[in-house]
Amino acid sequence: LTKIFTALLLADMVVRKEVRLEQPVRDFLTADYQPKQSGADVTLMDLAIHHSGLPRLPRNLAPFWGTLPARHADNPYAYYSPEKLAKFLKREGLERPKEPAYLYSNVGYGLLGMALAGRLGLSYDEAIQQRICKPLGLQDTKVELSYEERCRFLPGHTPLGKPATVWHFATLEGAGALHSTLNDMLKFLQANLNPA
Repeated sequence: LTKIFTALLLADMVVRKEVRLEQPVRDFLTADYQPKQSGADVTLMDLAIHHSGLPRLPRNLAPFWGTLPARHADNPYAYYSPEKLAKFLKREGLERPKEPAYLYSNVGYGLLGMALAGRLGLSYDEAIQQRICKPLGLQDTKVELSYEERCRFLPGHTPLGKPATVWHFATLEGAGALHSTLNDMLKFLQANLNPA
């Protein structure tokens, strides 16, 4: 559900003329995150429609390379720091493929969320709260949960029927950090079906 909110934040900012779809994402990144580049710029639109050429997961996401203890492998993004993202961008670059094709990318959506929130001078959660949740009355849709909200949280389950670990995001929040409730999702669906 998070990527839908990230895309809606982009649409809202385009309508308000705060960003343009064809703007290069590098324009929104601080010096720490500036990628190496020699080819065409990846735009906000490329990220939004999964045509950036970025991989599904960052290649330096530790659990998949065995650099973290096995007990952390079930919550991989919790250990993916902003510093690791900066290293990934500097090493891998951010260049639009010559012939863009659809390639699903959590990295791309995480980067999109970071770029948009940065443009607003807010955290990802603050941007989503101000632009989407508060106007639609979504009180239980957020990144960080309070103690009371954690007590109400219904965990998912693995294919073997065991409780699944709740993922946390140290960075790349725009790819999957939001939590919500069925009531909020029904309100969100209603708002999208009947925008007036």
